[in-house]
Amino acid sequence: MTTPAFTRALELELDLKALDLAVRLICAGPAPDPSIDLWCDVIKPLTNALVGINRGMVPHAEKVVRNSVDPETEEEAWLRSSVPWDAVTDEWVRLMDEAEVRWDRFSGIE
Repeated sequence: MTTPAFTRALELELDLKALDLAVRLICAGPAPDPSIDLWCDVIKPLTNALVGINRGMVPHAEKVVRNSVDPETEEEAWLRSSVPWDAVTDEWVRLMDEAEVRWDRFSGIE
């Protein structure tokens, strides 16, 4: 069940909408390669630059560079807070946990 904070985050950051669709499609499909940690290897790195305290941090070569966008607006400051990070990641982790149970049942692992 999504929260108002989740909905607001996706409305303010359009790239989160695309990532949300990707998470939902992955979770609805067949189990991914077991050597891939879906959260740590895919979803979290993509989410980090979009929302929460790392918003605007862009990894470049061996150093991390902060995007020149400062939290000048209430919306930008909110997107850089823990509230949208928690709302978005809680929802996606819930979806992945539910998918993992389904994938395990399908593969005979319980």
